[in-house]
Amino acid sequence: MNQIFQHLRGYFTRYPGRSYGASAGFLIGVLLLTLGFKKTLFITLVTLFGFIVGFLIDINMRIPGLSVFNRSKPQDDELHVYYEDDHSDGKESDIE
Repeated sequence: MNQIFQHLRGYFTRYPGRSYGASAGFLIGVLLLTLGFKKTLFITLVTLFGFIVGFLIDINMRIPGLSVFNRSKPQDDELHVYYEDDHSDGKESDIE
């Protein structure tokens, strides 16, 4: 059983788009068979709405009337890129 999970984890790592797309399709198919079209459509729309709100919060966009998160301070997970000159002698110099 553990080998099956290791194989699936490797497949999800190599092919994330295919894997998540197939998983979402399978889940929607099961929901259609068990709940029906209208309930499945409602669940899908509510999930999509939640995804959009979460995405807007993640990119720090202000949503009128929603001030749940205040991310005005720099976060630790921000990417900072520093370049080092290959020919530098360790002394600071002005960049031209």
